[in-house]
Amino acid sequence: MNPRKEAEDGHQVLYIIDRHDWALGIVARELVDSLPEGWRGDAVSVSEINAAPLRAWRRSRSSDVVHFLAPYMALAYPWLALGRRAVVSLTNATTFYKQLIQLRFEIFVAISEITARQARQRGLKVNHVCRHGGARKLMDVGRERLADIRGGKPPVPVIGYIGKKSSDSFGSKGLDILVATVTRLAADHVPFKLLLCGEGWKTLCEDLRSKGIDVDNMGFVSDTRLFYNSIDIVLVTSRFDGGPLALVEGAVSGLPIVTTRVGLAPEIVIPGENGFICEVENADCLAKALSRLCKDENERYKMGCRSAEIGLAHWGWAHDYSRVKDLYAEASLSPAYSPGISVLPSVARSLWAWFGS
Repeated sequence: MNPRKEAEDGHQVLYIIDRHDWALGIVARELVDSLPEGWRGDAVSVSEINAAPLRAWRRSRSSDVVHFLAPYMALAYPWLALGRRAVVSLTNATTFYKQLIQLRFEIFVAISEITARQARQRGLKVNHVCRHGGARKLMDVGRERLADIRGGKPPVPVIGYIGKKSSDSFGSKGLDILVATVTRLAADHVPFKLLLCGEGWKTLCEDLRSKGIDVDNMGFVSDTRLFYNSIDIVLVTSRFDGGPLALVEGAVSGLPIVTTRVGLAPEIVIPGENGFICEVENADCLAKALSRLCKDENERYKMGCRSAEIGLAHWGWAHDYSRVKDLYAEASLSPAYSPGISVLPSVARSLWAWFGS
């Protein structure tokens, strides 16, 4: 098969995703919409691979590029890319870099400049950085913020927290830090309301209300504009996180952001300009930053406008169209993935899990 002809004609990319990771699903849809003309996108989830590995294998045979949207997927299922071009998206999970080298992956795309720099320092060749943008609809929210045409103000500032309870593996989302932060804010008699968005927050809401916190749970919403249009400040309390997506969406929506120093935070938040960055687990710092914003409507507005400028310029939907095109152009011209016997343990694990299910 002529690889140059493949690049000209365009072919199919198979995305490996995790349906329990809301952000990765959004990233996959964005990448599919960003594909160059003539390219097609398909996706298979981790749960689908585990349930039917042979079916997933057949789907990979009809694709020219297999794109793993997180390093742990590439380590678990490298056999899906055998004989195809393999692409791995890099988050800030630096512990995986050595294993990726051992499995002979060669084409990497980082989700941020910081991630790319970290990966290069650890021996990976990273030629592509594709910053995943906020949803297209959220860009309208940011533009409205800049134009100062949004609706009426709530009686008290609303702090927003978005995510899924099931994503809080090993305390990664810092829910205890969230509770400690808003509890301290309430103890200081700062007027605010907390709005949660996502699945699984019923118990947390009950706990917070028992502490006297004014909190509402929006639940899952298919259109996140409903959430971002309802809040004044975005709060992120994660201990470790590859994104999180809320940072991108908050910026694109034109909102000030208070976050721990995780993932993309240093690239999206300029302290004192569009929000504040606190060290991980520092609830006092988070509470002080929120208190400052809750008490000063003018500062919230100025920081929100600055967020919109940063978000729309650097993180808006489709801003990396050309980079996505370059990524798959290189992939289509690269040699097929051939890790040798290093792939055998992952094949054995997948088959063992399948037979045992």
